[in-house]
Amino acid sequence: MDCSIPSPVSKHDHRIDTNDIVQNFLFIWLDPKIDEFNDDYLNSIKQLRQTVNTIEIFCDTEECIDYISELQNETSFLIIRSTLCQMVVPLIHNMTQLYSIYVFCRKEEKYEDWTKHWSKVKGIFSDITSICDSIYECARQCDEDSIAISAVSSLNQIEPSFMYTKLFKEIILEINFDEKKEINDLAEYAREKYKGNCTHLEIIDEFAQEYQDQRNRDVIGDTALLSAFISLQTCATDLEKLKYDLDHQRQHFETLQEKLTALRDAREALNILRYEHHQKKRQEQEYLEQQRRLIMMQKVADLRQFKHTQIANFQENYFQHLLDEEQKMKEHLKKQKLFKDEHFNLSQIPDHIKDYISKLQNENNQYKNELQSLQTQLNNLTAVIDFADSTKIAEIADLKQRHQQELETINILLEETVRDRVDDMRGKYENELNILRRKLELLQQENYELRSKVADEKDSVIATISRSLRDKLTSNQPTIAQENENLEEDMRKAQESTLMLKSVIIPLEAEITQLKTLLKQAKDKVTELEELVSLFYENIKSSINFTSQIMTNTNSNVDYISFYKYS
Repeated sequence: MDCSIPSPVSKHDHRIDTNDIVQNFLFIWLDPKIDEFNDDYLNSIKQLRQTVNTIEIFCDTEECIDYISELQNETSFLIIRSTLCQMVVPLIHNMTQLYSIYVFCRKEEKYEDWTKHWSKVKGIFSDITSICDSIYECARQCDEDSIAISAVSSLNQIEPSFMYTKLFKEIILEINFDEKKEINDLAEYAREKYKGNCTHLEIIDEFAQEYQDQRNRDVIGDTALLSAFISLQTCATDLEKLKYDLDHQRQHFETLQEKLTALRDAREALNILRYEHHQKKRQEQEYLEQQRRLIMMQKVADLRQFKHTQIANFQENYFQHLLDEEQKMKEHLKKQKLFKDEHFNLSQIPDHIKDYISKLQNENNQYKNELQSLQTQLNNLTAVIDFADSTKIAEIADLKQRHQQELETINILLEETVRDRVDDMRGKYENELNILRRKLELLQQENYELRSKVADEKDSVIATISRSLRDKLTSNQPTIAQENENLEEDMRKAQESTLMLKSVIIPLEAEITQLKTLLKQAKDKVTELEELVSLFYENIKSSINFTSQIMTNTNSNVDYISFYKYS
C-alpha cells in the first residue's frame, strides 16, 4: 500500500464520528493559517499519526471550542498557534475533555512565563518532532490512567477489565475460523479504522500477509501481531466503556422513570389541589357576592325609608305651610271685610255702581266657565295631538323607508336607462361615423381614380396631338392653315375635356369637404352627449343629496315636534 502521502485530515465540513475512533483520545490542531498541501504539513501529520490515529484540523476558533465541548468519552490533545494561545487557552483550560495543550511557536522565550500559569500547557514547541515525543508520553500516560482499578472484597475475585482482556485473547487464539476469509475481514476492518495512518497500515498488511505462513510461530516476539492485539484490546476497552455507558443510561432512565412517576403523582395532587382551590375560590366569590347583594338590599331599603321619611316631612311641612297661608288669607279677608264694613256702606252706594259690580261678578263667573271649557278643550286637543304625533311619527318613518326604497329603485332605473340610452346613442353615432368614413373613403378613391384618369387623358391628348403633328409634318398634303386649325381644334377639345373633368372633380371635393364637416359635427355631438351624460349624473347626485337633506330636515322637524310636545 502506498502511504507516501497521508490521506486528507477531517475538517469542519466532514468530521469523524466519535464512534469510529479506535483509540480513547484524538488530536486537535487549531491554526487559522494552515496549508494542507504544504510538505511540512504532510510530514507533520505523518509523524503525529504514529502516535494518535485521529486528527482534527480547525481554522475557526469558535468552531474548535464548540467541538471540544461536545466531546463526551474521548480525551483530546490540542496544538495551537502562539497568536491564539492567550485568547483561547483561558476559555478551554477547565474542560475535562482536554488532556494537554501544546503551543507551536518559533520564539520559545516569549511565552515561557505565561505557560507557568496554566497546568495543561505542556510547553512551547518550535518543531513537530518534539511535539510528537511529548504527545507519545502523554498518550501512554492517558492509556495507563484509563485502566480501571477496583478493590475486591476477596482474593478469589478478578478485576472485570483484566478478565475481559484474558477471555478475549483466549477466544482469539483458540477459535477455529476460516483463515482466508476471517483474516482478510479482520485486516480490512483494521485498515478502515486506521485509514491514512501509514505506520499502522504497514503493520496490518504485514500481519495479514504473514499470518497464513506463520500461524504456529511465537507471538510473543511478533511486534505486528502484538500491535494488532493491542488495537483489539483497545476495542475491548471501548466495548467495556460502551457497556458501562449503557448501564449508566439504563440507570439514568430508571431514575427518570421514577422521577416521571413522582412527577405524575405530584401533577395529579397538584390538579386536585388546584380543583379544591378553584372550588374554594368559587365558594368565596359566591359568599362575597351574596354579602354584596345583602348590603345593596340593605342600602336600597335604607334609601327607600329615607325617601319616604323625606316625602312625609315635606308633605307635613307643605300642609302646615298651606294651613298657615290659609289662616293668613282668612285674617286678611277678615281685615278687608272689617275695613269695608267700616268705610263702605252698601246702603250709601249708588245703584249704578251696584249694577256695575254685579255685572263684573257675572262677567267673572262667565270668564271662569269659559276658562274651564277652554281647559277641557285644551286637554282634549293635547290628547289628540299626542295620538296624531305618534301616528305621524310612524307614518313619517314608513314614508321615509318607502322614499328611501323608491330613491334606490329610481337610482337603479336611472342608471340603467342612462346606460342603455348612452349605449344606444353611442352605437348609433358610431354606426353613422362608420358610414361617413366609408363614404369618405369611397369618395377619396373616386377622386383618386378621376385624377388618374385626368392625368391619363391629358397624357393621351398630348400624345394624340404629338402624333397628329408628326403625321402632318411627314405628309406634305395639308397646308399650314389647316395644320393650325387642327391644332386649335385639338387644343379646344383638350380644354373642354379639362373643364368637364374639373366640373366633376370640384363637386366631389365639395362633397368630401361636406362629409368632413358632418364627421366633425358627429364628433362634436358625441362630445356634447358625453357632457350631457356627466351633467345628468351630477343632477342625479344633487337630487339625491337634496332628498337626503329633506329627509334629514323631516327628522329634525319630527324631533322638534316631539320636543315641543313634551316641553
